[in-house]
Amino acid sequence: MASKKYLLIASLVGLLLPLLLLSCKEDEHPLHPVNTSIIGNWVDPQYSDTLITYTRANSLMQNEYGICFNSDNT
Repeated sequence: MASKKYLLIASLVGLLLPLLLLSCKEDEHPLHPVNTSIIGNWVDPQYSDTLITYTRANSLMQNEYGICFNSDNT
């Protein structure tokens, strides 16, 4: 009886240990390059289905829609 229990535990450890070791691997490829910054002014929204794409600009234009991300999080 003890040998069956030991065999079951050894089988579970043998199956779960590699799974745990492989699943904790750090992502080698970040989703966005490190030098990409969202800080700045974004204008000229382009709509495509549910996706909206903006163009970076030096400043926001008067009476035009745009988004501004400041480095001080305001």
